[in-house]
Amino acid sequence: MAEESLDDMSFDLLPELRDKLFSFGFPHLTQPSNFRKDKRLIGPSPFTFYDRHVNENQRLIRVASCSTLADDLIRKVDDRLAELQESGEGPLPVRWNTLGRAQSLTMDHPPPDQEITPDVLINRLGPSLSAACLPFVSNWIVHPRAPRYDLALSFNRNKELYFIPGTPDSPREDLTIRFLPPDGIWPDTRASLDDLVKEALQEWHDRDLVTWILLPLAPDSEQLLRNLDQLFTVSVLPSPMPPVDGLPVVIDDKPPLYDAEVTPWRLPALGPIAALDVLPIKKTSSRKGRGVIFLPSENSSQSKFEQMREPTPEGLVHHAWRLAVQRDTTIIVMSCGNYERVGIRHRSSRTLYLSDIIDVTKPGYGKLHLGILMSVVDDALNRYRAYRIKHPISPVTKRALKRKANTTGTNPDPRRSKRQRVNAFLTGSRDRQLLNKRDTQLLWREMDQRPILLLQFSGGSLNSSKPTCCLRKGRPLSPFTPASDELLSIKLKESYQPSEYCLLTLDGNSSSGMTGRVYPGQLQVTPSSGRTLSRSVVAKITDFAAARERLRHEYQVYQHLWSHGINRIPEIYGLFEDMDNFVTILVMERAACTFREREPTTKENKGGLKDVPPSERLQIMQVIETVHKVGVVHQDLRPDNLVLAQDGKPMIIDFDQAVLDPTDDAKDLELKGLDNLLSGKTNIAGHPL
Repeated sequence: MAEESLDDMSFDLLPELRDKLFSFGFPHLTQPSNFRKDKRLIGPSPFTFYDRHVNENQRLIRVASCSTLADDLIRKVDDRLAELQESGEGPLPVRWNTLGRAQSLTMDHPPPDQEITPDVLINRLGPSLSAACLPFVSNWIVHPRAPRYDLALSFNRNKELYFIPGTPDSPREDLTIRFLPPDGIWPDTRASLDDLVKEALQEWHDRDLVTWILLPLAPDSEQLLRNLDQLFTVSVLPSPMPPVDGLPVVIDDKPPLYDAEVTPWRLPALGPIAALDVLPIKKTSSRKGRGVIFLPSENSSQSKFEQMREPTPEGLVHHAWRLAVQRDTTIIVMSCGNYERVGIRHRSSRTLYLSDIIDVTKPGYGKLHLGILMSVVDDALNRYRAYRIKHPISPVTKRALKRKANTTGTNPDPRRSKRQRVNAFLTGSRDRQLLNKRDTQLLWREMDQRPILLLQFSGGSLNSSKPTCCLRKGRPLSPFTPASDELLSIKLKESYQPSEYCLLTLDGNSSSGMTGRVYPGQLQVTPSSGRTLSRSVVAKITDFAAARERLRHEYQVYQHLWSHGINRIPEIYGLFEDMDNFVTILVMERAACTFREREPTTKENKGGLKDVPPSERLQIMQVIETVHKVGVVHQDLRPDNLVLAQDGKPMIIDFDQAVLDPTDDAKDLELKGLDNLLSGKTNIAGHPL
């Protein structure tokens, strides 16, 4: 249909479309009749390992009721409709995709034998109701002077890659909305934007604006949402801190985040928290106070944190709050298919205000949903305005932002030579403390004798107030450590001196891998001499059973390769698990850069490698041939797993998909594929370049 004819029709279609949206209620969902009654319906607790690493001055303190919240959000829609009617502007033209999405509101029920998982709920919510609401939200909030109802927002899914959604052990997906960048909006709509809104879209277009948590449809999930009422009477929520004691609480000194001064909701007044309920926070340098640590006794092993492994109201709100802190969102929605609660994260009082339970199958939920999304976007813009008033952008910063927007993301500066780019990567990854051979041997010897690893995050989206205690499950693997495969027996003590444990401090910003999340950081050990030794490392962390098993398999492959004297693979500082058995951690040597970082994907190379020196090609081929001889096939050789070590020489990483005792055909196939990739004949998928 031509756009002109659509615009002519839109004045008649819009009122019908809007009424259909406002009166919408989702069809009621039920589990299949053959659903196993003995199955654990809700799956593992929503609470995760990362939820305990929220900075102390931002952690959730209390939960409070806000029974008027749903009515306040609906009133926001009514106020906007009254403004439109009073202005006499009439309805605007509607784009074709808006009509198509609105028509999908009456979506069919899922098959009767399909289990209702979060993945099903996202597919139910995203392509229908949320997508139909976005054009209205965009016009009413972001670009009210635009000549048509157009999109300035996108609907997104947040999930871990490479996991099959819906399996009992898979990460829970959630959803969000984001601003489109200004250049992603139609020119006539973009011209109607205020300068401040353009700035907000330019700076915040890759940020989540709402935290939406979906639980599987199950009686347990519904009951969990209803049981959140129990938290209203708790004056101070227990802190999900790790059980290690003896080190000072560390908080960062970043400026506090701001709540919007103008909001559509009315939060009830709360009394002050009793002084005895919350310990005073003293800012302590992370480099001071490193002394004796105390582990929990056997009698206290069932701590409040350990209980959060089961689905509990405390676990759910701590998880939701951490995600909102990490994404800097205000509105939190927790849903289980037929019911949901809307929460408001109040930063200054560290309080989560919750609505009453909401039945999304009742007619009129569409209007409430539109009010939720309008408030999400309005809150983000109001917070951005408040932030800009207190932190105005200087002309120099504006020019820098403009230059950044015109560059190709994180790709290296093309004006620099390849050697200059490589040197920049090497410089950025070098150890803070260069160790001679004697100190290097001492560090590895100390690591081999230490059963305890203290893990903390510093900066970025996570900032640990206290470290997590982890137990060694695998010995270090390097030229400086014994070849024995036997792990020294670990007998836990009540306390440990600094010379008996090591400290791993990770950057809060991570990247997603095939098996888990990968964090750069610094590993520190303090020998009896008192002089701290440190090394740049990366830690691969995963918290789901199938992925944890793959990580243990990867360690076993490294163990096999090191026992046969294979070179140009990462040195391993150890395999660890936290005391509460939430995560498995593999700590290894940090590379300088990957081949993909050195040679980013372009139209010319089409994802392949066209600039690998012959000497590097030869070394990599020789390493793989040697790996094959000892009975290992890597199975995931791509530019991201071919790296330069800190000495500038090539190295192969990520053996999590490796196969032991492979066939000769598998070896030949991998060798041929690698040769074609390094020679620039094919890309990662094996397609000719």
